[in-house]
Amino acid sequence: MKISLTVVLISLSSLAFAQQNTGTTERIRIDSVKEDAIDQAALIYPRIRQFSISHVQGYNGNIRAKMNGNALFDGKIKMGRTNINMNLPLIDTKNNAFITSLGVVHQYTELSEVQSLIPGNTVMEIGNYIPMLSLGATFVHRDSIFNHPVTFTGSLSGLFNPSLSKRQITFTGLITVPLIQRQYTRITAGLVVNLDPSSPIPAFILVSYFHKFKAADMDLIVDAPYRIALRKPIKSRSSLTLQTELGGNNSFFTFDGSSLPNKLTFSTLEIKSGLLFEYRATKKMVFSLSAGGLSTVTSKIFEQGEKSSNPIIENKQGTVPYAQVGISLLPFWRPFKKK
Repeated sequence: MKISLTVVLISLSSLAFAQQNTGTTERIRIDSVKEDAIDQAALIYPRIRQFSISHVQGYNGNIRAKMNGNALFDGKIKMGRTNINMNLPLIDTKNNAFITSLGVVHQYTELSEVQSLIPGNTVMEIGNYIPMLSLGATFVHRDSIFNHPVTFTGSLSGLFNPSLSKRQITFTGLITVPLIQRQYTRITAGLVVNLDPSSPIPAFILVSYFHKFKAADMDLIVDAPYRIALRKPIKSRSSLTLQTELGGNNSFFTFDGSSLPNKLTFSTLEIKSGLLFEYRATKKMVFSLSAGGLSTVTSKIFEQGEKSSNPIIENKQGTVPYAQVGISLLPFWRPFKKK
């Protein structure tokens, strides 16, 4: 499942929605929303920030691998991942928007204390460094059906290795409809279609829910199926968020000198649960620090182009502590003149 791309699409829809209703009594149209309202939306939905750099470090955890259903090895695994991402809205008219994205991912995986479970087969203790480039283009169309607002989103993304010899192309479509728009409560529902050869789920329903507890000055954000968060602003520049996030990561993998296919995909689905602290250092710059537990729901290696339900290697990993640091910029790039 291409969770990371879906998250971006959900967030884009949330931004359009938040720009219309940002906790004030005034409904603001997208083409006339004030800069402060956009910034507040980006503070609540980090995925719509324009630029971000983050590094997450997981600590040593247990791993048991199976190859074609047979036990392969036991050992310890440690993962580190650095993400750099830039979103550029190029066009924003009354009904349409076009956004491009550019990203770089550096992933490092280290196997240690390996015990082979197949006689005569030795699995080496290795460190595997995987750099990748991601490119994307997203088109958003805002319309109405029977006088009810509807947002259509389509996104084409590509993940590439540095030589461009390995690639994964994905198309994701999203239709969202706001169900409730009140001063302190918003609900949006939609349908996601995910055209990805490796995805086990071609379509699913999403629900985005936001509620501000005015008396406690706390925000509840639920973006099912990927995120639930309880955010508490601290004074004017800081916030604490207790959250659980579901995230998917795909990367390219090669076993040197083995009889396995050369083009392999390493796919993981992870749940991060913990506490996030953010500090708005300047008008546009936000520093982030989070820590908690990282649980790997699925971890598979399969031939590129094949379904993830047909893996060559399937791993079972335990929950490990993690720490993550980041710096991000709230939206600052203005698209071409609106009409």
